[in-house]
Amino acid sequence: MWCIYSSFKNFSLFFKTGLTLKSNKIISKYVLENFDDFIEIIHLDDEESLLNHIFDLFPSLKEMDNNKLNDKKDEINFFTENKDALIDITLKWIDGESINDLINLWEDYFDNDKLHLFLNNSLQYNFSWGIHSLLNILIYHLNDESKYKFGGIDNLPDNIRNFSSYIKYGLNNPEACKCKNLGIKNRETCIKLTDDYSNKNEPNWFFNIDFNDLMNNSNFSDSEKKEIVQILEEKNYNQMQFETLLEKSIELSLNSEELDIGSILHLERDLTDKFNLYKIDLKYIGDVIGSLPINYSKALSIEMDLNNVELFAEVLDINGNMVSIIIENEFGYP
Repeated sequence: MWCIYSSFKNFSLFFKTGLTLKSNKIISKYVLENFDDFIEIIHLDDEESLLNHIFDLFPSLKEMDNNKLNDKKDEINFFTENKDALIDITLKWIDGESINDLINLWEDYFDNDKLHLFLNNSLQYNFSWGIHSLLNILIYHLNDESKYKFGGIDNLPDNIRNFSSYIKYGLNNPEACKCKNLGIKNRETCIKLTDDYSNKNEPNWFFNIDFNDLMNNSNFSDSEKKEIVQILEEKNYNQMQFETLLEKSIELSLNSEELDIGSILHLERDLTDKFNLYKIDLKYIGDVIGSLPINYSKALSIEMDLNNVELFAEVLDINGNMVSIIIENEFGYP
């Protein structure tokens, strides 16, 4: 398997997506065949056109399996056969329409009650993962073309850059998605929080919400206020954990063959692991050599996701595969 992968100069990119080699190659080929369309999508920040391409591309990817949605015994792909209907439902999901309204819309199109499967399995997990992978491969090809020096994914326009989160959370505003990521359960609450309190010039606006103002805000129910306050308290505790971890030596098992004392490792979020939502990989010169235990990664991942914190680790000691590291946020790449 490794010898197959090694013949591709973009192996590290393919490895990062978590998709199979076949699926990565399908995405890569599709991007190149539709390259001008993707340039236009980026130029216009056109999420609807991107979604149209997604429903053309994803039925060919094994990871985007839709067997549970398909009531028919033949091999007709559910996404392909119902593309227009599913795009309509997905756009309204992103716009924050209520679940009841989405159920009614689903029933207008389909004679089954599988909306929850489409939302939970397809959109919130598979599609969110697939879009993240698609954008990374697109960025790779943008930078590979001599006339485009695009840089990283952060250089994409707002809607395209955040489209994976829009699909996952059913919201069309990055700040509202942050609220959902923090643990606010109701999408409508996230929208109201964003409307009343968000400030693009203040990335941590959620944690600066005035308690008295919130208690007197008639837009929120008592249960919503209770949930918001609880998350604010949990966040303060998480912040203390995060700051403690930055000062603490951690011993863990890593592939240490290439490491020396003083080596600098890059911490990178792994968004492809369905069973560990907080997973953080440790990379050395582009290669994954291990991952942080969840008792460390939970507090760190929240800061990385919400505040775009970039973290590194310095190797303090090596004893076989047991490596002692200290995590910092001020190192450069090795």
